[in-house]
Amino acid sequence: MTPKHNTSGSDSAAGLATILAIAALANPRHVPDSKSIILDAQVYVGSPSCESLIGALRFYNGTEIEFSSDAGLYLIYATFARMEDGVDIQPDLAISEYKFVGDLQWVIPLAPPSDSKPDDCSSEEATPFRIDPRQRAYIHVSGMATNCQKDAGTFTLEIEQYISALKDIKNAASKPIKPIAPILCVFPDSPRFRNGKPVPYNKRFISASGFLVDVAYKNQSVDTVEYFTVTVDHIAFLGQANTNLNDALPNTLDTSSNTHAQNKGLINYSRVDKRHMSVSQAVAPVRTEAEGPSRKRQRRVGDESSSNSVPTIEK
Repeated sequence: MTPKHNTSGSDSAAGLATILAIAALANPRHVPDSKSIILDAQVYVGSPSCESLIGALRFYNGTEIEFSSDAGLYLIYATFARMEDGVDIQPDLAISEYKFVGDLQWVIPLAPPSDSKPDDCSSEEATPFRIDPRQRAYIHVSGMATNCQKDAGTFTLEIEQYISALKDIKNAASKPIKPIAPILCVFPDSPRFRNGKPVPYNKRFISASGFLVDVAYKNQSVDTVEYFTVTVDHIAFLGQANTNLNDALPNTLDTSSNTHAQNKGLINYSRVDKRHMSVSQAVAPVRTEAEGPSRKRQRRVGDESSSNSVPTIEK
C-alpha cells in the first residue's frame, strides 16, 4: 500500500540529500563571470514506470575539467532536490525534461563520449560505453522523518537545503531558492529486518541511505515530481540535542600526533603512470568546511524507532 504523502512543504525541514551515481554528463553551459558551469545529467532508475531521470547540476569547475557536449560517463557525488519552476539553468533540452537539480561536488571520469551512438549498436541490450550505465543511484538523506507508517514500513522526508543551481544566475545578488527533496523511504521485505523494520517515530531526526528505485509524479503528470522512492539500506537515529553546556568535550585537535611508519599497502601512490594523469587531474578538489570536535552521542535505537527491537542483519 502506498502511503499518503504530503507534498505541500508544510513538513519540510532543513537537512541534506545527496546522490552518488554513475551518470551521463553532457552539454556544459558556462555561468557568466564565474568558473561555474551547468551540466545535463542522466541517472538510471530502472523501474517499470521510470527508466531514467534527467537533471541539471551546477559545478564550480576550479580545475577546468573539459566536458563535452556529447554524453560521457562519470562517477558523481552531488546534492539532490526536485526541479522547481522558474529556475534558470540555461536548458539545452525542454525545461519539462529536467526532474532534479543539484550542486555537483565531486566527479571522476569513467568513460569518454563514444564515437558509436546508441542507434549504431547491434542490439537493444548493447551500450556505446565499455561500462554498463544501468547502475542504480545511491541516495543519502538526513532530516526529519514524517508520515511514519510502521505497518507499511515507510516514512517520508521533505528536505529543504541550499542549492546554488537554483540561484538566479543573471543576478548574483538575488536570493537563492531552497528547493525541496521529497523522499519516500521504504524498508524492503528482507531477512535483514526479521525482528521488525526500524521505522522512526514521527518528527524524529534520522539519517538514511539506499537505492533510488522509483519516481512518482503529481496528478499523474510527468512534469513535476511528487517524490523519489528510496529503499532503505541503512538508517541511523540522530537523537535529540543535548542542552547541557557543562558536558563540553576537551579540544584534542591541537595536540601533537605521533608519526607512524607507512605500511606497504596494496598500491604505491607515488608511482603514478603518466598515461592516467588526465584522469587523476580531472578529479575535483575536495571542498570541506572546518568542523569542530566530534561529540559523544548515545545510541538510542529503542527510543527513536517504532520497532521493538534492533533488526538482525543476516550475513
